[in-house]
Amino acid sequence: RFTATMKESSSSEDSINVTGKQWLPLEIEIAFLKPTNKPNQSPKEQSQGNKLIISSRITVLDPFLQERYMWVISDGASEILMDEPASIAMALNAPNSPHSSTWVIERFDLQAIVSQILSAEESQILLHVKMPQEVREYREDEKWMLFNDFLVQESDHDEVLSFPPWRHPCVVCFSKRNAGESSQERSLFSPVRPAEASDVIVPESVLHIQSISQVPCIRLVSKSTGAAGEALLPPVGDLIAFDGEFVSVSLEQSQVSSNGQRVVSEEGRQILARMSLLHGGKVFDGSGAIDESGTDNCVSTLLVDDYVLPLEPVLDYVTRFSGIVAEDLNPVVSKHPIVTHRAAYLKLRYFIDRQFIFVGHGLQKDFETANIFVPAHQIRDTVELWRLPNQRLISLRFLASYLLKKDIQDEIHDSIEDAKTALQLYRHYEYVSQRGPEYLKATLIDLYHYGHKCNWTIGLDRIPKF
Repeated sequence: RFTATMKESSSSEDSINVTGKQWLPLEIEIAFLKPTNKPNQSPKEQSQGNKLIISSRITVLDPFLQERYMWVISDGASEILMDEPASIAMALNAPNSPHSSTWVIERFDLQAIVSQILSAEESQILLHVKMPQEVREYREDEKWMLFNDFLVQESDHDEVLSFPPWRHPCVVCFSKRNAGESSQERSLFSPVRPAEASDVIVPESVLHIQSISQVPCIRLVSKSTGAAGEALLPPVGDLIAFDGEFVSVSLEQSQVSSNGQRVVSEEGRQILARMSLLHGGKVFDGSGAIDESGTDNCVSTLLVDDYVLPLEPVLDYVTRFSGIVAEDLNPVVSKHPIVTHRAAYLKLRYFIDRQFIFVGHGLQKDFETANIFVPAHQIRDTVELWRLPNQRLISLRFLASYLLKKDIQDEIHDSIEDAKTALQLYRHYEYVSQRGPEYLKATLIDLYHYGHKCNWTIGLDRIPKF
């Protein structure tokens, strides 16, 4: 893999080649002639050593104004335009070829471009990355992904390789084709595989990031020192109960159409404002029996309970559902530990990379809103576990009331209470599942039957007696 820094473009003409298309190649072939170092070589033979031929695949316009790929072949003295790279067009290393010799030939593919967008007010950085081969195999053209702050969308090579005056290429990255899987030669997209503890690049020190309020964060340690405000770091792969609370930074925009229907013109947007993580113990491996009584009193240790400093103005704290008020996110007056968005993200990333199993209710939506990816095999979502196929999703409060005989979220939501409840529901699901698929199905049918009967509203005084 190699990168190159680019000169600043002075005009739109700098972004095209002599054929009228983009100058940056999608692919490069480097052919290097090794010196033979034979004894008694003539001056002519010695001058043929260390020869370098570079072939660059670019887009050109044919006489019918149709785009096609061609190769610019350069040996340092001259350039020619051909349909194939030098290794094929000049038959390098081919038997009985006038160019036959010991050539080292390598191909490099364009993988990423970092660009700076220039404007009178401010500048920003864009990243274009080529989609991995396993995604491109079923596409006819090369597809790219554009990363622009929080915007991620598809792009194509015409956009990627065009450099108008306001877009300045800073860094381009090429990777060697068929480079294998050594640490120095991996492609930008490594094959999807479960991470191992040794692969983790987020250091344990992120768990000790200081709060920016007067209240310190819980300190996670590998070995207890007996100090107040600390918790033991769980073993890798254990259950972690998670719940997040969110506040609105952009409100939904809607209008009523001529036929009386409400049409949303712009979706609202929320950001993470609080996250709570609890250690839920070992994952049940199927051996032994689960005690039903243990689901009500399952042990859970609070590991993280951080409030997150918002990056942009909050328009609605949605206190009824988040339990958060403005003072909670103000470092000067808050009674809670507050961390930056980056610190919160790194803490979550640490637990994800360590292969902990996340338990929660509506986790997919929480993680999407928090803008973080968690592999499916690390998620145990009670909203999906306690559900019949093609039936409605059931709220955490209803499940807790019906299955655990427990009343939660009486006035406002609390992420610690919600995370612990989701953990208890998961342990109860393990208990029910262990008794067999028919028992689980019957439990779910009873649950939905009662939900329809009471219109999905329930209190402790209305829980059926069995």
